[in-house]
Amino acid sequence: MNDTTPNRTGAEAGRSFLSSDLEIKGDIVAKGAIEIEGRVDGNITADSVLLGEGGVLTGDITAQTVDLQGRYTGNVKGGQVTVRRSAVVEAGITYADLVVESGARIVGKLSK
Repeated sequence: MNDTTPNRTGAEAGRSFLSSDLEIKGDIVAKGAIEIEGRVDGNITADSVLLGEGGVLTGDITAQTVDLQGRYTGNVKGGQVTVRRSAVVEAGITYADLVVESGARIVGKLSK
């Protein structure tokens, strides 16, 4: 059997969307981007993670790009980390670059 499906990585891998009616318990690993509007209880490893305003995530994030807009509890290990004004975050955040918008709520430790 010949598998002709391309092996995509990073930006080529596409975007996975977890809608507001979804609740996932368990770890998620993706080669591309993940956008979360629902509820996730588990660790996420991806190229890019966007936690939308309606999203709730409890678990660790490992990603090159992390954009937090919703409720997050855990630890982040990321390159570019952005915490938006709508975010409520209880986390340890390890980053290369960090942007925090005015109004964002963060409780935790920040490390470069």
